[in-house]
Amino acid sequence: WSRREVELSTRVQMAEVETAPAAAAAAAPVEAVAEAEVDPRAAKQAAAKSYLQEKVQPVLSSALAEVAKTTPDDPVQFVIDYLREMNPIGKPPPPKKVVFVLGGPGSGKGTQCERIVKDFGWDHFSAGDLLRAEVESKSPEGKMIGDMIRNGQIVPGHITVGLLKKAIEGSTAPGVLVDGFPRKIDQAGMFESAVGPAEFVLFFDCPEEVMEARLLERGKTSGRSDDNIKSIKKRFKTFVDQSMPVVSYYAAKDMVHQVDATMTIDQVYARVSTLFGREIPAPAAAPAPAPAAAPAPAP
Repeated sequence: WSRREVELSTRVQMAEVETAPAAAAAAAPVEAVAEAEVDPRAAKQAAAKSYLQEKVQPVLSSALAEVAKTTPDDPVQFVIDYLREMNPIGKPPPPKKVVFVLGGPGSGKGTQCERIVKDFGWDHFSAGDLLRAEVESKSPEGKMIGDMIRNGQIVPGHITVGLLKKAIEGSTAPGVLVDGFPRKIDQAGMFESAVGPAEFVLFFDCPEEVMEARLLERGKTSGRSDDNIKSIKKRFKTFVDQSMPVVSYYAAKDMVHQVDATMTIDQVYARVSTLFGREIPAPAAAPAPAPAAAPAPAP
């Protein structure tokens, strides 16, 4: 070959090497090229748009159509409620009705709660019973609680609230009676934060001497370590000093229903039952026996 032919051949070979990548890219499948050129942000945006169009837009359109039909005063709240109805899985359960039952030791709270449970289907949780169950568990916390109960002291609020919260969350009843709680104003705040507000407070008003006589009589068969005169006196003082301010606190909110607990069990319940939507009157008193006939006059 002449010198000129060699140079021309070399140039042609170099040109083929330089253009090979472009030729290979041109021959590559279209899908591969497209995959290499996709922007990750654009892919996310496309996925989000698809999700909104398929999952969200139909529901919102339906909600807005209902707003147009009903023209509610608060359209935003209407849409919120509508969306909750459309998604029952994500809808929070309705708040549990809770009634605080307060009164001094021996005022008859437990007896009245038993009757409400029977007639209205509510659950009854006694703060004292829950605490005593923890004592019987023999846990370190239970031992501490037992010592405080025997000394007539109030158990720390966070312990009692935790036990009540667990019991209430496990209830399927339409409402819950919380017996003997809150015993301090700060406990009321803890409960409202952890569980929710109460419907009202049922307060059994009873003089100390009447409650003392009842507790001493109960102590003959109850087996409770705090049904003795020394513990009873401490419990009375604790109730007056720390729990009566709770009654006053709720009374200022117009949430207290006070019942005279010196009446008979049936008479008290006749008053209490009206607060739960149905009056259950006390049984009629038995008629007095007829007076004995006067002896016949002597002949």
